[in-house]
Amino acid sequence: MKKTAILLAILIVGAARSVAAANCEGLSSFTLPNATVTSATSITMGAFTPAIPPTPANAARYRDLPAFCRVLGTIRTSDVSSVKFEVWMPAETWNGNFRADGFAFYGGIMDPAVLATALRDGYATATTDAGGDGTPAANYLMGHQESLKDWDYRAWHETTLKAKALIAAYYGKPAKISYFNSIGGATRQGLKEIARFPTDYDALSAGALTNYTTHFVFAMIWAWQATHETAASLITPSKARVLHQAALDACDENDGVKDGMISDPERCRFDPGVLLCKNGDAVDCLTAPQVDAALKIYSPVYNSRTKEEIFGPLLPGSELTWQSMVTSANPVPTGFPADFFRYLVLQDPNWDYQARPIDYDRDFILANRPDVAAINAIETNFKPFFDRGGKILFYNGWADDNSPLDTIEFYKRIAANAGSKSTSVIRLFMIPAMGHSLANGNMPYLKTSPPPNGYAFDPMEVLTRWKEKGEAPDRILLNHRTNGAEDRQMLVCPYPQIAVYKGAGNTGNAANFECKKR
Repeated sequence: MKKTAILLAILIVGAARSVAAANCEGLSSFTLPNATVTSATSITMGAFTPAIPPTPANAARYRDLPAFCRVLGTIRTSDVSSVKFEVWMPAETWNGNFRADGFAFYGGIMDPAVLATALRDGYATATTDAGGDGTPAANYLMGHQESLKDWDYRAWHETTLKAKALIAAYYGKPAKISYFNSIGGATRQGLKEIARFPTDYDALSAGALTNYTTHFVFAMIWAWQATHETAASLITPSKARVLHQAALDACDENDGVKDGMISDPERCRFDPGVLLCKNGDAVDCLTAPQVDAALKIYSPVYNSRTKEEIFGPLLPGSELTWQSMVTSANPVPTGFPADFFRYLVLQDPNWDYQARPIDYDRDFILANRPDVAAINAIETNFKPFFDRGGKILFYNGWADDNSPLDTIEFYKRIAANAGSKSTSVIRLFMIPAMGHSLANGNMPYLKTSPPPNGYAFDPMEVLTRWKEKGEAPDRILLNHRTNGAEDRQMLVCPYPQIAVYKGAGNTGNAANFECKKR
């Protein structure tokens, strides 16, 4: 009797899977409110080819992808705006859950590599162009308030609703749990989702927070200005390495062991003036303008008139992760902050930084006018989300070149609002020596193509154990890689604890460390 029941269950599951796969194309006529499905296509195992040929490093993400149903569509978000969306649903390997991964910068490109990672892990997944229609720049937002609302919060909310409807239609049942996985600029999107729409997702992973957009862009410009005040102010990559070694010499052993990183940079007292050249510039010292630049980078960003702190400083130990815009000789700021000021704050596509430098009073007021400041994700009361059983996993590198101190303060405010149940709903892990960019290891672990250098782990493994099994993380283990080989296992503790060496054994073995309060 028992064998018969098991056989019947297997036949039912197999039938359901084959029906789902066969009905993918039928979703092309599926009705969604304010949206149109433009295509629904069954993709057989290993048959997906990105529109833009992948780099060799990314090609592994598409090899032997499981079969899936690919749905593309458009959502009308207002009378004058629309966004595109894309949903991937495993044909046979669905784990029963939904996962969305936020996008970097201004979105637009709907990166299939991100979808492939979630699909390979068994999730139904989705993404959106946020109205950018393929462009990663912010020019499409200039002067268009409805498009700005899409980029801010509406695109992800609407995409989430449409994805969930398609998932329920395809599988004949809704997803059990919905996760939002985010890093860097995507953390703003995830925080917006759970604050404004607490029923959209059940758990959030957020690493390298950049949620206070109208503040941290000033910090990025501040760091650039520090090293570009004059030609002599520039801290080249080689001088950054000298500065980094001096910081290690000052604070590496504060945790009881010399292991090439600063585990508690909040308590590091380091004066870059110790590197001041005595007899002219040299490879192992800093000139007076370079010392002044470093001091400014290690200092909080202030409003030039009110002296209000706008954003926190970078910390000793972060020198190797300072942005290329800080250590390069580029005569003007570039990237995200330049686009932000050009298209959203000043709304002048011809803005010339040299003719009109950023002012930390006038432009701070301008950047924080209501229509722009609305994009900040700084809500700290997540009671509706937590009351549903929601979980937040924060992780941040101590060497992040967006001040990690702001992440800590944000976490503290959320925890304070959560009250006595804070440790059951939110955790923060501060990771020594880890920076912000992919090159510095601050990325989810990719099973098919892990980063060759830096610290790598999968935050989703931690978050799913917490959400699905009730195993609240009291520590995280990371593997460090150098030139493709793992060379260190590292213990990371929930803030405000730090990992402390027990006094014996290999410092590359996490078992020889323990979590202790500072």
